[in-house]
Amino acid sequence: MVNYSSLTPLVNQGVDVMEAMAMAKDVLGIAVVGTGFGQKVHIPGLQAHHRTRVVAVYHRDRAKAEAIAAAHAIPQACDRLEDLVNLVEVDGVAISTPPFALPHGDNGPSGRQTPFARKAHQPHRR
Repeated sequence: MVNYSSLTPLVNQGVDVMEAMAMAKDVLGIAVVGTGFGQKVHIPGLQAHHRTRVVAVYHRDRAKAEAIAAAHAIPQACDRLEDLVNLVEVDGVAISTPPFALPHGDNGPSGRQTPFARKAHQPHRR
């Protein structure tokens, strides 16, 4: 569990947010969005690192997400981004999709705030 209030002094000193999180926690739980490049490169790389654990994978097709999760021993499979970012195990998200597939800025094509933008501004629930 990360005490996020302890990160503020580090970030204020110019330490990268992810590095500050790693300093405050032994292992970061990472979710992977994108199952082409993400499955071939990001998942194996994250699983090989001693301070990261892939805890979830996203694919818009639930059956594909479950198959990818099973193939890589990932505990969670999601077909909704909102579900992915709301998992308490997720400390960070590796986005492995082409830029045209993602909403831009704080609001997606629908004009609604994206789950990624919401997560960044919400207090942590652990």
